[in-house]
Amino acid sequence: MSRNKQKNKKGSYIRPSSGFTLIELLVVISVISLLASILLVQVKNARIAGRNSKRTQDLTSLIKAFNFSLTDGKKLPSTLSDSDQMACISSDCEGGVLPLNQDPAVLNFLSPYISSYPVDPKDSTRFLTGYLFNSDYPGTLSAYNGVVIPPGPVIMVLLENTPTPPNCGLGTLWEYDSSFTICGASIH
Repeated sequence: MSRNKQKNKKGSYIRPSSGFTLIELLVVISVISLLASILLVQVKNARIAGRNSKRTQDLTSLIKAFNFSLTDGKKLPSTLSDSDQMACISSDCEGGVLPLNQDPAVLNFLSPYISSYPVDPKDSTRFLTGYLFNSDYPGTLSAYNGVVIPPGPVIMVLLENTPTPPNCGLGTLWEYDSSFTICGASIH
């Protein structure tokens, strides 16, 4: 007979309790997993909000730079005759179906008022990245909130989707749905 085993009143052997049962361990692991998954979702949403905040701050800076240049009497550069032509006004632009080239005339127009061209924070959710300028936007009605986007020069940026509509700074929320969010501004 083993020394570690003890008998209860009925004469059965009692197992010494040394540690947790399998059920207790599984419950603790599942609770920790649940809390970790909630935390990861919140971290992801915070990162998206941070990148979108940077984009709206950059949009606001670009709007101010355009307006300062116009106040100085500079002539607004053209982005070619095609009304769908967009000029990239950031360090780089990628994706989409439109030509996304930096236009030296637009960059020269802005150069006295911004110290460096904005960099669109990278992510893998958007089909188009960068800050875009169109000197001859045809105008439209916002599908999101019915705001009239007048014809003429505009700046725009595509944001990552968030559970609630984002703040666009000096710009206006032009589009907000399950597939994309656009902040833009008309330049006067």
